[in-house]
Amino acid sequence: MANKEKKVKEVKEEEKESDYERRWKSFKQWYMMQEATKMDKTFSKKKEKDAKKLDRPKGDYLVIDKEGKGHLPVKDNGKPNPRLMGSAHAALTKGFRGQKYKGPNKSSALMKLRMLYKKIGKEMPED
Repeated sequence: MANKEKKVKEVKEEEKESDYERRWKSFKQWYMMQEATKMDKTFSKKKEKDAKKLDRPKGDYLVIDKEGKGHLPVKDNGKPNPRLMGSAHAALTKGFRGQKYKGPNKSSALMKLRMLYKKIGKEMPED
């Protein structure tokens, strides 16, 4: 009788381990699905941002080169954006994030930027 009880205990312990293993596997699967979902959301947001950058109309840029590529965005969907205008001003003068604008029509871009600042009723930052 003692042997049977020992065997029953051993079987129950094995069942507990297998139950634990099953739960652990299901948890790992659930966790991996959560991580995959997070990654999908991150990548889709990045794709949306990239698509928004590409969908800018040509009128939103200060300079358009010969190939039709826009440089120095200053508007969002036709509306002047002071943040973008400040970035363009910095790029045209002292450098924006260490990058100076070296493309075509730099002087005409500064003139257009001055007119845009007057249009929205703000003063152009000092050089």
